[in-house]
Amino acid sequence: FNQSFIMSILVAVALGLCGFVLMNRYCNSLSADAETARLAKSYMLWFLPALLLQFPLVALGSALRATGIVQPTVILQVLSVALNIVLAPFLIFGTGHTWPAFDVIRGIVATFVSLPSLGVTGAALASFIAILIADVLLILYFEKKYQYLRFRLASMRPQLRTWSKMLRIGVPAGAEFVLLFVYILIVYALIRGFGPAAQAGFGVGARIMQALFLPVVALSFAASPVVGQNFGGRKADRVRHAVYSAIQIAIAMMLVLTLLAYFFPAPMIRAFSNDPNVISFGGEYLHIVALNFIAAGIVFTSSSIFQGLGNTLPPLFSSMTRL
Repeated sequence: FNQSFIMSILVAVALGLCGFVLMNRYCNSLSADAETARLAKSYMLWFLPALLLQFPLVALGSALRATGIVQPTVILQVLSVALNIVLAPFLIFGTGHTWPAFDVIRGIVATFVSLPSLGVTGAALASFIAILIADVLLILYFEKKYQYLRFRLASMRPQLRTWSKMLRIGVPAGAEFVLLFVYILIVYALIRGFGPAAQAGFGVGARIMQALFLPVVALSFAASPVVGQNFGGRKADRVRHAVYSAIQIAIAMMLVLTLLAYFFPAPMIRAFSNDPNVISFGGEYLHIVALNFIAAGIVFTSSSIFQGLGNTLPPLFSSMTRL
């Protein structure tokens, strides 16, 4: 537990340094115009630290799930998302902006503090604050409420043998996300010539798809420790039952989401943009990608099941084949 926590911090610091060094080049190479590049840089300035804070959050949450405790991490994730939703409009538009639907709330906030309009920087800052609070609360939970896993400075001294064991399982799983990043990088590079509307449509569509996948993500988080604990207990029947049940539930959930994204893509895009071109590009993206939802749900759930079994190579090979 302590080794995974300190490793997550060191990896976050290393990736953060690389990210800040390469940020300007990354934004300039993928943006359709100079204004888009400028906005991307201002967004990444706070979103990158928010992303790095996810490393210890995921490490601590995974440790809890491995012991069969899921509720605290779920509560903190929901709290983080809710806090992000509340903070984002205030930091994006400032307290001087008039929102008919939230004018009472805006007035209350403006009574205590005056917030300037930060634009896209405010959106990233909202994410950073929300994730930082989730990190602090989860650390306090381990210190005050949970006795089985405790932070011990003596146990945080790097132990290469333990790191090697964790990396044998973690590197293939992490490589899946690297492949996904490469895929998104290639797509952004390919659609750069179609203009900012195409990039915005793809970005909004991809975010909506991520939100639609949250139910199957929650299912996979639950399936992995159940499968792992029964596999460790040599209870093959329970392992098979958990696998079949998880896949069946994933198919049912993704079928509903497939119908939603296939037949009603434009209204979902319209919730984030009024630009007809963005709605057209984003709606077409969701309309097409929805056909893969059921298969993607099965793959995602199966990947988590393999992680619970301690064998992360099959999901990696699957991702390499798909991409």
